Formats: sequence, C-alpha cells, structure tokens
Amino acid sequence: MNLPELSCTFIKYFDHLIEQHEIPDHALPIVHVYVFAKSCDNSYVEDLKSIMDEYFKNVNPEDIREIIKVRKVAPNKEMLRITFHLRKEILCKSEIVKKRKSDESEFEDVVKKNKENSSQL
Repeated sequence: MNLPELSCTFIKYFDHLIEQHEIPDHALPIVHVYVFAKSCDNSYVEDLKSIMDEYFKNVNPEDIREIIKVRKVAPNKEMLRITFHLRKEILCKSEIVKKRKSDESEFEDVVKKNKENSSQL
C-alpha cells in the first residue's frame, strides 16, 4: 500500500474481508505497508512502536516479515516499509460473522413483513 501518510488506516479493513472458502492457505497475501515515522537522533523506534500499537493490533509479531528503512524524507522523518503475512484468521470471515449476518437478514425479513402487513391495513 503505497500511501505512506494513510496506508496504516486501511489495515483494519482486512478483517473478515472474504469468505473462508474463497482463498486457499497457500494463496494468503503478503502485505507491504509504507509509513512515515518521526526520527529523533537518527532513531525512529519510538514512533514505529506507537504506529504498530495503534494500527497493527490484529497482526501478530511473528507475522511481520521485515521492517526496512526506505529513505529519509525530511531531516526528522523516515519512510519505512512494514511487510507482514496476512493470516487466514484475520482475512476470512468466521462462523460468528456468518451467523450474525444471517440473524441480521432474518431481522430484515421480519421488518419487511411488518411493513407489508401495515401497508395492507
């Protein structure tokens, strides 16, 4: 995701993005996220830690393949690339989500029937 200022904000949208049967285990994606981190005294570790805590909550530390420094974009600002493996538990919808959706559709059916009944009166 090559939008360093905002790319971290899109990570949450990977949660339960697809149905489990739609993707085989060997085809799970590797995601490259570019971010900006403020550097103080040539160290960006503290800012990177706050980025990871805020945006990468659902990514396990063992899923992170690499964090590399791409380039310095300003005297106190680094561009970094965080590469991580997207696990099936994050990407795929669980049975709970499926059940909730079926419950919602049942609720919508009841609302629709009630509207039809009230319009007939």
